[in-house]
Amino acid sequence: MTLIEAESDEQAVFSKLFSDPAEAYAPPEVQRQLRSNTTTSQLIAQLDSLFHQHIVESWTPSALALIQRKLSKMQRSITRLGPAPESLDPTTVLKVLVSQVQLSCSPTPISFTTMACTG
Repeated sequence: MTLIEAESDEQAVFSKLFSDPAEAYAPPEVQRQLRSNTTTSQLIAQLDSLFHQHIVESWTPSALALIQRKLSKMQRSITRLGPAPESLDPTTVLKVLVSQVQLSCSPTPISFTTMACTG
């Protein structure tokens, strides 16, 4: 059974219910609400509206706040790593590296010009 067929059957059932004299005594607002919320497709539309409202008012703001917190944490971690590679002077980096490297055959730093152990 398709949703269209189900809606047709539901309309027939609710038409009988609404023709009940007892329903006529309900306040007009209640009668209008009953008629506007009787079929599956109307239920789906109401649920869709509630989900949309929840997503817009609750889920989206909290998800964006979580993303912002994680992004800030990641940016702090990146900052702690040091300056960006493109901001570094290659000559200075090489000098720092060479000054930190010692070969096992020499107690002194290796000579950048010869790149070999002496002695």
